Amino acid sequence: MMTEKTNLICLPHAGGYADGYSKLKHYLDNNIEQILVEYPGHGRKHREPLLTSLEELVDFVYNEIKPYLNTKYAVYGHSMGGRIAWLVSHRLRELNLPQPIQLFISGCPAPSAPFMSPDDVDFRTIFNLSGPGMDALREMFEPIIQADLKAVDDYQYETKEPLSVPITVCYGLEDDFPVEDFLKWDIETTHKIDSHEFQGDHFFNFKNFDRIGEIINQTLR
Repeated sequence: MMTEKTNLICLPHAGGYADGYSKLKHYLDNNIEQILVEYPGHGRKHREPLLTSLEELVDFVYNEIKPYLNTKYAVYGHSMGGRIAWLVSHRLRELNLPQPIQLFISGCPAPSAPFMSPDDVDFRTIFNLSGPGMDALREMFEPIIQADLKAVDDYQYETKEPLSVPITVCYGLEDDFPVEDFLKWDIETTHKIDSHEFQGDHFFNFKNFDRIGEIINQTLR
């Protein structure tokens, strides 16, 4: 008996790029097809202008996923990608279009909780400037991270009717965001959220694609 294919659309974090999430594919069931979204100005689209608002990013992602709306699909978003996944799902509901069967949110506090602003980021911590070539790395990534964080920071949260889409929430126990801010996703869905703790900081996901993949597999089976 052939198992129906599910498309898993992956939305990167602020400053992130699509290929950074490609390793997750190795831990997904064979019937789950990973779809990597690359934001303008990031990764393979680094020559394109950066988008400067969350609304523009939502418009872009909405257009990117249009070909998959008539398929069985879920969305995985890390950090900023989680916020975009939530907003795109609301856009789809407003347009009476098929919503994802599941949202997988990692490292992303609920929309009702504060996010980080560009002023909160210490680029000396992100880029070890004492290492060789770090100045060039900072010059490359800092404008991208700044633009993404500003887009999220400028967004004004408004209470919305909860989605009928189930939400799985994953978070690192050493993240700077408090645990309760991740658990506030429960007001954004009519379902009980499925939450998972991980050892690690904000980017715990990159060391835990095996476990995240298993959570996705079990949820979508």
